[in-house]
Amino acid sequence: MTVFVYVNTSKQVGDKEHIKVFANQDAAEKWFDEANLTVFKARLCRVEISVMPAGPLG
Repeated sequence: MTVFVYVNTSKQVGDKEHIKVFANQDAAEKWFDEANLTVFKARLCRVEISVMPAGPLG
């Protein structure tokens, strides 16, 4: 699975504006355009993640 992540380094961890996670590039670009943050698009990172099935830990 691939997600796109934007981290606002001017916000503290835990602030709802600190991190944004997008399911795809189109969603990320739409948010940047609507938020008028197109100048920050270069800070958008593509992140590959693996989702493991839920189950007991250990």
